[in-house]
Amino acid sequence: MNNEQELDIRQIIKTMIKRRTILLYIMIASLILGVIYTFIINRPKYQSTSKILIDKNAASIAEYVNSNDIITEVAIGLNISKNRVQGAVIAEFDAKTMVITITSSSTSNQEAYDIIMKYNEVLKSKLETTYGVKVYTPIEQAQVSNSAYNVTYMKDLLMFLVGGVVVCGVYSIYLVMFSGDNIYSAIENSKTTFLGKVDKEEKAKTKVKSYISKNEITIAQVKRIMTSIELNKRLTRPKSILVTGTNYEVGSTYLVSNLAIRYSKIGKKVLVIDSNFEKGILNKIFNIKTEKGLTDLVASKQINMESIAKVIKQSPINNIYVLPSGEEAIDEELLISEKVSEIIKIVTDQFDVVIIDGEPILKQITSYGWASSVNATVIVAEYAKTRIEDIVKAKHIITDVNGKVSGVVVNKAE
Repeated sequence: MNNEQELDIRQIIKTMIKRRTILLYIMIASLILGVIYTFIINRPKYQSTSKILIDKNAASIAEYVNSNDIITEVAIGLNISKNRVQGAVIAEFDAKTMVITITSSSTSNQEAYDIIMKYNEVLKSKLETTYGVKVYTPIEQAQVSNSAYNVTYMKDLLMFLVGGVVVCGVYSIYLVMFSGDNIYSAIENSKTTFLGKVDKEEKAKTKVKSYISKNEITIAQVKRIMTSIELNKRLTRPKSILVTGTNYEVGSTYLVSNLAIRYSKIGKKVLVIDSNFEKGILNKIFNIKTEKGLTDLVASKQINMESIAKVIKQSPINNIYVLPSGEEAIDEELLISEKVSEIIKIVTDQFDVVIIDGEPILKQITSYGWASSVNATVIVAEYAKTRIEDIVKAKHIITDVNGKVSGVVVNKAE
């Protein structure tokens, strides 16, 4: 067994221990369902069987012994419904041995016996009239059964308990494979630094003000993430940081906005670059009126401090400046050109911290250029939605373009 398989087993066991209360409830529910099925739904049924030897072996007798005429006459004779007789009786004829086997079943042992006796009576009369049968000799007499044939209490209860065990196993495996809890161990196993988490916070998507959290818990969590980025052993105090996700809507813009606030609070002069063209709302979040921005800068012939200064806007929040996404439509290849590294070199000389809100690195190549130019890249994963393999892919892409991964932030945690 390889290490990955052993790890999976350990994770399953750890998950089962952690969720033992839920698993116990599943087993109790399985036992209760078993009791309900065994003693209420699965009512005891009784059988009576009779075997008769006749002196005819016509092939059509096999069909006749179950004919509608016989069933109807039995129902009338016993004053019960035809459907009840039809569902209770099975009659079979073996032409080789000329033996008719009749079996009746019912929730009442007396009714099962009465049906088979009446069936014998009607069948004998019909066979004598229709086929000229002269010999109708019972070789096995019907009896009133005192024990139900379908009652297997222990077997039924055991079946439901086994079902409960299976459900517990499937539930535990599901949690290991798809639950958000598993993302933490996955980050650890991929040898990537876990920078921290941000709890899920209800916010109206249409209100840009909600991107800057005032929740004390969230503020504390973003502080810890900032500290983890600053004190990363491999990438201490990076001046330029790319924040990117593995997919859309994982919360990279939310993290960028709140990181910028935290950095500004400790006296850092912060530049936020909006390279997330899918949203492009950092100017609205920081209440900036803008005409030109990043795309206009990249599309220009010359990039220098003067051209950059023209498109950078100071926000109403102290120490925070914004380079908006821009108005001009450009080819995405321009954002993986040397112009990106030129921008980073110039702005890092003017600002203490530069934070880039990048597009998802698995979806757009625009983040490749930033990843190869900045000091550190933060990967944002969404709790219970981001796939483990996507985190690994993102890390590989960043390292393949000579980028440096600071770590992973789990957003919308529960």
